[in-house]
Amino acid sequence: MPSASELLTNTPVRMLLMGNPGTAKTGCLASLANAGFKLRILDFDSNLLPLLTYTNTDCLKNIEVKTFQDKLRVSRDGTIEVSGIPTAYADAVKAMDSWKDTREDGTEVDLGASRDWGPDVVVVLDSLTAHGDASKNRALSLNNRTRASMRDTDWGVAMGEQEEYIKKLVSGRNKFHVIVISHLTIIGPKEPRKGESDLTRQIKEAVAEQIPVRLCPSALGWKLPQSFARHFTTAVQALKVTRGNKTKRVLSTMSDATLDVKVPARDIDETLDHNGCVTWAPPHAKQIMTKTALSFHI
Repeated sequence: MPSASELLTNTPVRMLLMGNPGTAKTGCLASLANAGFKLRILDFDSNLLPLLTYTNTDCLKNIEVKTFQDKLRVSRDGTIEVSGIPTAYADAVKAMDSWKDTREDGTEVDLGASRDWGPDVVVVLDSLTAHGDASKNRALSLNNRTRASMRDTDWGVAMGEQEEYIKKLVSGRNKFHVIVISHLTIIGPKEPRKGESDLTRQIKEAVAEQIPVRLCPSALGWKLPQSFARHFTTAVQALKVTRGNKTKRVLSTMSDATLDVKVPARDIDETLDHNGCVTWAPPHAKQIMTKTALSFHI
């Protein structure tokens, strides 16, 4: 059993990085590649240009990307559906057991199994929203249904698959750091459905008066977003702040009336300026900087 000081020094970062589009969630991670970390990107969004743009040319070699997207097509009735069997979710699971790839120039890349990666590696899932789509596509395929015929049981399967993947990613057995990038979704009281009894509607209306509308990470469903942050020791919000004709991007380390965040670090500023010379090493500051140099030069 490790001592408390050993746990504080050696526990890898588990971060949920939340924010709206354009708040530099992906771009700010260039600091990690520039600091010498090996980034393993689980790419579900195909939107890595900000990261690549702000990474120093000689540090691009520190970034490895695997993209997971199901093929889509237009169905006969004009709706969008998956073409063939969806593979994005399953391929992302396999990637953590054996990360292999072939580059355009024919170079073979074999980074082995994630269980063997150490604290010099940061695994980034980008983004939770698109990962949820992959989980949903898989659930529909397993139950032989389409998006138009999706049932509550399908949602349950998809939510379970998404959460289990995150649990695998942040497992205490893993020695690498994890950052999950997430958009934000609005969660409020459940609306009454057609066909519900008057009593059920009255109960929902009474509950609605007690439940505030909140911003949550964009995991699938209604319940999962509200409890999703429990899988992470650190959760921060990326913001774009405009004052007059000037706009800057910051990371907020303080909760507000609409969104809960958490940073297990002492004496940290409420906002960290992307454009300044801020160095931030969540959650253990000096210890983790000494051991792994994990920092955000934002």
